[in-house]
Parts: sequence; C-alpha cells; structure tokens
Amino acid sequence: MVEPDTGSKPITVTRRGDAQVRVVKGGNHVTNLLEADSTDHAVDAISVRADPGGGPPPHRHEFGEWFHVLEGSLDITTAEKGQIVTFCTAEAGDSVWVPPDTWHGTVNASGGEVRFLAVCVPGALTDYFAEAGVPVPNEETPPSTEPPGPAELGDLPDRHGITFFRS
Repeated sequence: MVEPDTGSKPITVTRRGDAQVRVVKGGNHVTNLLEADSTDHAVDAISVRADPGGGPPPHRHEFGEWFHVLEGSLDITTAEKGQIVTFCTAEAGDSVWVPPDTWHGTVNASGGEVRFLAVCVPGALTDYFAEAGVPVPNEETPPSTEPPGPAELGDLPDRHGITFFRS
C-alpha cells in the first residue's frame, strides 16, 4: 500500500461504520462525521436526524455554526427582546450561518423528520456530544436511557463555551 504524501497533516476519512451516533436531549440523533480531534479542533461536522419537536434549547457558544438542511424544514430561532423567536424556516437545500456568541436554536416544527448538517468553526460539538449524548448503534435506534438535559449536565456546557438561554 502506498501512503499519500500529504505534508505534515494526515488526511482524515470517516467511514460510515466508524461514525459515532448519539442521542441528545431534545430528540436529535447526532452522527459525528468529522471529529474535532482529527482536525486539531479547526472544524468538526455532524449530521442530525431531528424527530418532530426535536431540537436543543436556545443557546449560544464561542464557535460559529453552519447548518445545511438536507431533508424537511428546520426552524432556526434567535433571541429578540429577551424572548426566543423563529428567525427563519430553512428548507431542504438552504444553509444558515450562525456567528459565534449568537443566541440560536434549531427546532423541527414540521411534524415530519428533518435531516441536516452542522459544521462548527472551530470544532467543538463532537467533544461536547461525546459527553452529553447517549450512544446508539444507528440513527434509527432510540436511546436506552434518557439523555441528560441542561440542568443535569453540570459544568459540561461551560467547559465547551456553551450557554443555555434562560428567559
């Protein structure tokens, strides 16, 4: 086998069978497509399958986040006058960039299944989900235990630069 000469950094490949799948509070299955550790935390990427009503509580974090809707429609929320409101509904094919330290959330208000990609710059979500999520074998399997919510996570959000919205 010939190893490619890529310079000082290796090329990273994540095979479908090697991608970690976890369920997080709010009903989302998250699949780590590109682990933050493999890019020296420059970027990470996850795919999300959101059940109807699924989505994280409104939050902000120190990293920027790009969303791309693959299937269905996804409400992107933000904060206005101390309240969380829908900023836009992103349909399949739409992309949304959320800058660092911006209040936001994602909500599947469609009544059907939604699939989307999330890419974080710098990479931080794969490490967070490794601790906050419940491992499952695939995107169709429910968790064996209820994932912890913000109140049960202790200092985990703070360690990853994440703050949950409190009205």
